[in-house]
Amino acid sequence: MPFTQLRLESKGLQTNSPSQIQLVFSLRDQNGRALESPIPPQQMQSAMTIFERGPSTNGWEPIDTSETSFFVHPGTNFDLEMVFVLDFTASMAQTRLPDGRSGIQVMVDTFIESMDRVSVAHRIGLVEFHDRNFPPFVLSELTLDREALKKKAGDFAAGAGKSYEPGASEVRTALVAALPLFSSQAQNPYTTRVLVFLSDGKDRSSPTPWLNIATLANNRGVQIYALGVGNVLESDLKQIKEVTGSTKGFYYSAENIELIQIRLRELIRDLSGQYVVSYTTLRSVGSYEVRFEVNIGGIVGTLIASIGDVSKFKGNDLLGRITFDPPTIDLAQHKATLFMRALHIPRGITKLRFRLDTQKPIQLAIVKKEDGGLLDGWTLTGPDNGYYTVETTPDRPLAFGNFGPLFKIEADDVTEPGLAIPLLFDSTIYGQTGKSFASVAPPQPTGTPTPTPTPTPTRTPTPTPTPTPGPVQMGLNDVMFSGASQSGPQIAVPQGKLVKVFANELTGSSFVHYYVQVRWNGALIYDPTDPEKRPFVETIA
Repeated sequence: MPFTQLRLESKGLQTNSPSQIQLVFSLRDQNGRALESPIPPQQMQSAMTIFERGPSTNGWEPIDTSETSFFVHPGTNFDLEMVFVLDFTASMAQTRLPDGRSGIQVMVDTFIESMDRVSVAHRIGLVEFHDRNFPPFVLSELTLDREALKKKAGDFAAGAGKSYEPGASEVRTALVAALPLFSSQAQNPYTTRVLVFLSDGKDRSSPTPWLNIATLANNRGVQIYALGVGNVLESDLKQIKEVTGSTKGFYYSAENIELIQIRLRELIRDLSGQYVVSYTTLRSVGSYEVRFEVNIGGIVGTLIASIGDVSKFKGNDLLGRITFDPPTIDLAQHKATLFMRALHIPRGITKLRFRLDTQKPIQLAIVKKEDGGLLDGWTLTGPDNGYYTVETTPDRPLAFGNFGPLFKIEADDVTEPGLAIPLLFDSTIYGQTGKSFASVAPPQPTGTPTPTPTPTPTRTPTPTPTPTPGPVQMGLNDVMFSGASQSGPQIAVPQGKLVKVFANELTGSSFVHYYVQVRWNGALIYDPTDPEKRPFVETIA
């Protein structure tokens, strides 16, 4: 159905040096749903006008596009992390479609299909929940490997009744387990984070209330999208909608299991239909308001945002800024994959010359245009004396202020859980123009995505860590305490040092839900909400 109203919905706004204002938004129709057909980026850019209003303006004034520029890119250009939380409980297993498939099989088939609909640069994670007697299981940390994700989901579904038994729902506990998979905002401020889950709303076991989940998600900058399956209870429906709305996500209703496929496609289309608009303001001081206006066929949608003091993020726009997305590391295969991305492009750039200062064997490939790449059609040569060169013809320079993926990098002989590749630029190729490029410090990997075994019925809920002889390990899942104090046990180690376990309260209910932090000699070394410190900690008692 054609839309009769147009609404711009903000998913996040940030300001960056040099003088860059960037808004992530989605377009919705009169019913609050994503447009049935996403607007192509070029059409969107033609349909958009940007206005500023502040102390030195006379009301709303359009930005001067003869001296600056703005860009509208689709979701494929995003640095995006997405975690799926899938429901393998008895209610899903017992549902049958006319074609004989169970609800679980429909869900998994739809998930596998969706993997071919998201950008190759997006990092995907996967969490399952199947029985309240077992903690949710991380089937995959964030990864770029689509085939591995498909296999993990398919293999787990095939194990129903063999390696696990579908039971009662604990979806809220699964969401708590999924949130630490995302990188932190401080670690990587340029990332969009999305959590997708299915639920019939009948979770009576999870200790964490919906309100706390919304708080945890907002603290990590995560949008939550929910597929409500079947006849969701009214009280649960209200709370789920509040959670999705407060995190800038959305709720989709699948009244029966047959609609899961349609609704998940709609959700993926919704995410693909998000856009990011970015421009370099010519203002140098003061606080301003910005109005983004989209006019499609005479139907106008607007969004107004307040911008803090421009002088706080004003910078030299002759300096290009390039970074790396967090890497996906497969220690079993000794491989790492990551994307190199432009954050800001100076004027008139037709050539880049750079060195990846690593001894590891690497393969470098230009990201294709359909995947959001900015350099499609350019020529890549090297390495020559360690330097790669990529260039185009003088009449096709990169647009001033543009941003997006540049290269896909694959590294071999990776034996460490972290990977940092120093990036060095040869800016002498720009002569005396003052133009140069700098590397923005790359973030650390999100966890240690080593192969994860399929859980079996013998797996028991995560125990409360206690002093034991020999190595002590604490894994990925949250630790539950009933009536525990906020200061946990101490584990003695050599040289008289102490490992202290601190339990931090997440709920105020009678069954109190805590997560554990560990400090070694005063330094935080284990935190389930921090990917760098989450995977495990081991010491000798």
